[in-house]
Amino acid sequence: MGKGKDNEDDELVWNYAIRDVKPIEKKRTLSENPKPTKPSQPSKVDAAKSTPPPQPLEQTLPKKPAAKKYKSSEIDARTNDRLRKGQIPIEAVLDMHGMNKSQAHNALNRFILSNQAKGKRCVLVITGKGQKNRDPLAEHEGVLKAEFQHWINEAPLKQHILQTHIAKPKDGGSGAYYVLLRRKR
Repeated sequence: MGKGKDNEDDELVWNYAIRDVKPIEKKRTLSENPKPTKPSQPSKVDAAKSTPPPQPLEQTLPKKPAAKKYKSSEIDARTNDRLRKGQIPIEAVLDMHGMNKSQAHNALNRFILSNQAKGKRCVLVITGKGQKNRDPLAEHEGVLKAEFQHWINEAPLKQHILQTHIAKPKDGGSGAYYVLLRRKR
């Protein structure tokens, strides 16, 4: 292989990577010999109004939000734990691979409503993880995976679902969800 072809490819990749980069504006610098200013003596009133002494670093850093745990009076902790661990038997599966957004939304509505009407409690919805994007800087999540969270929190599905959780790898991992349905009344 010749070095010329590799260099051209590298240059094309580099130019693509920096296509949106803009130079940083130069900051104005102070003159080399700034005029010294005489510090004024702070009055006792100014000293009282001054800022408090610096706090230790631990107190000034923003605290990370605590991990959210699902708390609901409708579902007990043991059931939530079993759902999270994939220990509740899956009674039906919907695989949305190959569906467009509209088809998947309609299929999900029919699937949840019909299974809840049949008295089923735990179902698995496979959204898929989305297509791999060749742009390493792109933060792209599958369309159906992203929409799933919106769909289950809207009518008519919201009133039929108690809880959802990302599936275990054996059931589809991050491209699938366990859905715990409300009991039929």
